[in-house]
Formats: sequence, C-alpha cells, structure tokens
Amino acid sequence: MEYGIIATLTAALIVCIYIIWNTARKLEDAQDLVDELSMEQVDTIYRLKTTFNNLKEIDAKGGFEADDEIGQTFTAIKDEIEKLEGIYGGNDD
Repeated sequence: MEYGIIATLTAALIVCIYIIWNTARKLEDAQDLVDELSMEQVDTIYRLKTTFNNLKEIDAKGGFEADDEIGQTFTAIKDEIEKLEGIYGGNDD
C-alpha cells in the first residue's frame, strides 16, 4: 500500500516537472518572438520617420505644384505618410 502511494506521488511529481519544463520552454520561445517583433516595430517606425524626413527634404522648396497630376500624387503620398507618422509617433527628433 505504501509503495503504491509513493509510486503515485513520484509519477505525479515527474508529470508536474515535465509540465513546468514544457511551459517554461514555450514561454521562452514566446518571449523571443515578442522581442523579435518589437525590434521589427522599432525598425519600421525608424524607416517611416526617415521616409517622412526624406519626403520633407524633397519638397523643401515646394517644387511640386498641387494643381498638376504629379503634384496631386505627391500630396496624396505625403498625406498618407503624415497619417502613419501620427499613428506610429513621429517628430520625436
């Protein structure tokens, strides 16, 4: 009887250890993924800011007129980038 209880408790302990180990491994994998995605997000925000600053430089002299087709396209692109800048936090410079 006592050996049965000891065997059951030992088996339960082994199962618990396996569950904890497996959960810790999955948690580590998930944390690695979160870190990777976070770095990608930082990179994306940096690229958006760089693109916006480049766009400002391109049109610094107002060379694109809004009344022609190219100017309207340029203005539309600029507006979309300004929206993205607002969403992802721009002008932290």
